[in-house]
Amino acid sequence: MANTTPRYSNSTLSLYHSCPPGLGGDDCQSATCNSTFVPPSSRSLKPANVATCPRCTDGFGGLNCNICQSADSCGTAATSLNIRPAAGETLTCHQGPRPISTTQLQCNINQPTLSTFYPGKSIVMTMTKVVQPDNTTLTGLPSWPAVGGTTTSQVWLDGVMQYYCQASNCSSTNSTTPVSTGGSGGSDVWTCSELKCYCPPTTAMCSGNGGGIAMEGIVNQLSGTLSMPCDYGEDGKTKCQFKGGQLTTYLGEAGLPLEDCTFSSCVTQSELSAFWLSSESKSAQAKEKDDTLSGPVIGGITVLCVVVAALLGLLLCGWWQRRRAQRRPKGGEAVRAVGVAWEDVDYRVSRKAAPKWLGGSKTSAPLHDDAESPHQEKTAGETLPSLDTAAAHGHILHHVSGHAPPGSLVAILGPSGAGKTTLVELLAGKEKSGAFKGNIRLDGAGEDLSATSPGRRLLAFVDQEDQLPAYSTVREALRFAAELTLPDNVPEEEKRGIVQSVITTLGLGAVADSIIGERGRRGISGGEKRRVSIGIALVARPRILVLDEPLSGLDAYNAARVMMALRQLASGDHEGGAGTTVILTLHQPSSQMFHMLDQAILLSAGRTLYAGPPGEAMRWCEETMGHPCPRGHNVADHLLEIAMRTSGTRQEDHSGGSSPKREAAVAQTGQMIPRTTSTTTTWFTQVRALTRRYLSTAKRDAAGPLAHLVGHIVLGLIVGGAFFHVATTISGFQNRVGSLYFLFMLMLFASMSAMTSIHAVRPLMARERSDGLYSPWAFLVAHGTYDIVFLRLIPGLLLSTILYWMVGLRSSAASFFEYLLLALIFYIDTTLYMLLLGSLFTNLSLSILGASTFILLNIAFGGFLLNLSTIPPVLRWIQWLAPMKYALEGVTQHEIKGLQVNDRVGGVPVGLSAELIAPGLFSLTGSYYRDLLVLALGFTVGYALLLAGAVWWRMRDRR
Repeated sequence: MANTTPRYSNSTLSLYHSCPPGLGGDDCQSATCNSTFVPPSSRSLKPANVATCPRCTDGFGGLNCNICQSADSCGTAATSLNIRPAAGETLTCHQGPRPISTTQLQCNINQPTLSTFYPGKSIVMTMTKVVQPDNTTLTGLPSWPAVGGTTTSQVWLDGVMQYYCQASNCSSTNSTTPVSTGGSGGSDVWTCSELKCYCPPTTAMCSGNGGGIAMEGIVNQLSGTLSMPCDYGEDGKTKCQFKGGQLTTYLGEAGLPLEDCTFSSCVTQSELSAFWLSSESKSAQAKEKDDTLSGPVIGGITVLCVVVAALLGLLLCGWWQRRRAQRRPKGGEAVRAVGVAWEDVDYRVSRKAAPKWLGGSKTSAPLHDDAESPHQEKTAGETLPSLDTAAAHGHILHHVSGHAPPGSLVAILGPSGAGKTTLVELLAGKEKSGAFKGNIRLDGAGEDLSATSPGRRLLAFVDQEDQLPAYSTVREALRFAAELTLPDNVPEEEKRGIVQSVITTLGLGAVADSIIGERGRRGISGGEKRRVSIGIALVARPRILVLDEPLSGLDAYNAARVMMALRQLASGDHEGGAGTTVILTLHQPSSQMFHMLDQAILLSAGRTLYAGPPGEAMRWCEETMGHPCPRGHNVADHLLEIAMRTSGTRQEDHSGGSSPKREAAVAQTGQMIPRTTSTTTTWFTQVRALTRRYLSTAKRDAAGPLAHLVGHIVLGLIVGGAFFHVATTISGFQNRVGSLYFLFMLMLFASMSAMTSIHAVRPLMARERSDGLYSPWAFLVAHGTYDIVFLRLIPGLLLSTILYWMVGLRSSAASFFEYLLLALIFYIDTTLYMLLLGSLFTNLSLSILGASTFILLNIAFGGFLLNLSTIPPVLRWIQWLAPMKYALEGVTQHEIKGLQVNDRVGGVPVGLSAELIAPGLFSLTGSYYRDLLVLALGFTVGYALLLAGAVWWRMRDRR
C-alpha cells in the first residue's frame, strides 16, 4: 500500500507537516518499509498487525526499515534500485552515534514504570538526527524537507506509534563519561533546545486504555532542553539516554533509558573521510584546550615555583648564617667546668614492654639497665643470694642522691642491675620511657648553663654500645664530631689540632687512617672502636662528660690509658683545658684506676650504699658495713662484694655518715639539667658535613650506587628491546602504553632500596641526634638529597632515556623532556614513600609489608591492568591514592597527542586517532598538566611533610 504525505491540523510540531523517512499514513503515525533510498512518499506502509516491517530492502532492517545493517548495505540497496552516487564515490554505512549528515536511530526503551504498565510488550524509540540535509547529488538519497540541527523521535508499542517529539538547535559533542557503568570509550552527547512532544489522544499510552496511565497531559507538556548521550560501541549496539528538561523531572536523572541502540547513515567514502578528519581536528582542539594552562593550573605552577624559590632562598640563608657564625668572636677566657647534683632521684619503668614498631626501646622492655645478666654470679668460695631487688618489679632507682663537683672525676660502681646505666642516662638528660622523680641540677656558680650557650659544649655522653660510621676512618669520624660539636667560629686549624690531640691521648695513632668497619667488613678492633666512641665525646671539650662503661672491651693497658686521659680532662691538664666534670660507670676497676677517682658512688639494687672519696672506702667497709677489706685486696672489688651481699635484702642507705660532702651538695640550688639534643652549629654546616660523609661512604662502598646504575641500564635495555619500535597498530598502541607501565613498575620496585638504606643508618642517626651533632631536618636533607639524586634521579634518567628512544616514542625534544619530568617526579614520590616507611617502622618486616601493599595497589589501580571505569564504585576511589595512575595517565595523554593508529579490522583498513582509542582501552582521560601538578604538589609535598614528621617523631634515641 502506497504512502501519502498528508498535512494535518491536530499537531503543532512543524517537523511533522511532511512525514520524515520511515513515517507515513494519517498524521504520520504509521511506519513505512523499504529503505531510506525510497522517497518517503513512495514507501509502503507497515501492516498494522505486525510489530516490524515484514520485508525491507536488502541490507536494511529495523521497525521502519531505516537501519542499514552492514558496511556495504547502502551500496547494495542503491544498486538494486538503480541509484548511482556521484562519479568516483562509493557508499558505506556509518553506524556510529555521531551523525555525519542524517542519522537514523532505533533503541529499545527499558524504563521500569513503562515496563510494569506494559509487561511483555515491545517499547521502541526511533529517531532521525539531522546535522545537515543529505547531499542527494553525492549519495543518491531522495530529498525530503529536512532541517539542519533538528531531531524527530517516536515511541512505539508493539509496532504502533504512541507519541512523537521534535527538537531544534541540536549539536554533537564528545564526553569521557559513559552512559553505562561498563562503558569504556566515552560517549557522544546530542544536545538540543526547544523540545516539544505530541501525544495523540487515541493511542494506548496517551489515553490509558492499554492498561497504563493516561500520558497525554504529561507528554504534551514536555519542553526545555534535550540531552541524548550515547556510548561509543564497537558492535554498533550500545546504550543511550533520552533526558533533560522536564523528562528529568518526571523520570529521574537517567530520563528514558535506551538499550540495544543501532545507528544508520548512508554516506559516501569521501564524506566519511572528511568526517574522521574533522573529528580528529576537533578532538585535537579539545585536547589542546584541555592542555591549555587554565587559571588553577597557572596557580599550581606558581605555587611550585614559589616552593623551589623558597628552597633556594633557604639554602642561601643557611650559607649566610654559617658565614656570620664563623665571624663571631671567640670567648677570650676559658670556660670552667660545671658540677652536677642530684637529690632523691627515683625511677620506675612499666613491666609491659612497648611494641618496637611504636618506639619501644631496649630499656622499656627489660627491667635491668646494664648489659650483663641481672642474676648474681658466684665468687670463689661463697654463694651469694639471688638478685631479688625492686628492679625486678620495675623500680630501678630508690631516692638516690649524690654530687659531682666541678672538675671532678666521679665513678658510679655497682653490680649488674644496680641502676648505674639508668642513673647516668638521667644525669645526661637522655629521653627515658619510665617515670622519673627527683631533682637533677647544675652547679655553675651563676654562669650561663643553657645547652645553647656560647663557648664550650655543656654535656657529652658516651653510650655503652658503640654506634660508629662504618665507612669512615678514625680521623674522619673524630673530625666529623669536631665539626659539629665545636662552634662554627672555631678555626679549622684548631679543630684539626683537637682531633690530633685526642688521637694521641687515646693511643689511636696507629689506626687513625683505618676504616672503622662493621660486621662483615673488617676494620679496627672492638677496643679501638670503644676508644673512638670516647674520642668523639672528647673532641667537644664538654663541661660535663658522662660515660657508660667506657672501659668495657679494653685491655688493662688501654683501660689505664683511657682513665689517665679522663683524669687529665677532669683536672684540665691538657692543651687549652679548663677542666671537665667526668661521671662514668665502672664494673670492676683496678686499684690504680679506683684511686684516680675524686669520688666513688656505690649502688646496690637502685640504692646508694656509699658516696665519698676512694681513700675513705676501707674505713666505711669496716666501720659502717662490718666487712673490713682483706689485706692486699682491691678495695673496688671488696665494695662490689658488699653490694652483691646487700642486693638481696632491703637495706637502708648506708652512705649517710660517710661522705660529709653529700649534704652540702644536695642543698645547693641551680638549674634543671637541659636536654643534650641541642645543636652547636648551623644547619648548613650540619648538612654539609653529613653530605660529605655520604659521598665518602659511596666512594668506599660503591657496590650500592653501581648496582643501582648498572641495574637501571640493564633493565632499560631489556624492556626497551622487548618493546623495540612498537608499531602504530591497535596492538602496537597497547604495547606503547605497556612500555610506560613497565617503566613505572621498575621505578616502584627499585625505590624499595630507599627504605632499607634509611633503616640501616637509623641507629647511628638516633645516637648522633641524641648527642646533639645535628638536627633531624639536617639529616633528612642530606640523606634525602644523596638518595634521591645519586640513587634515583641519575639511574632513573638513564632508564627513562633508554626506554624512550628504544620504544620509539615521540621524537621531539620538548616531548622527551616533558615525559622525563613526569617520570622523574613519580620516581621521587615513590622514593619519599619508601623513606617514610623506613623511618616510621623500626621493624624492617613491617616496612617491607607496607611497601608491598603500596606497590600492589599502584599496579592494580595504575590504569593498565584494570580499566578503572569497570572497578566497583566502592573501590574506585583507591585510584586517586595511587601516584602511578597519574604518572601513566599524564605520560599516555602526552604521548598519544596527534598519534594516528592504522590497522585492519575484519579485513577493512581503519585509521583512527589514538586519542579516540585510549579512553576505551585504559580509561586514562586526564590532562598532562593536571597529573603533573598532582604528582609534584600533592604527592611530593604530602609525602615530604609526612616523612619529616616521621623522622622527627620516630628516629630518636628512646631509652
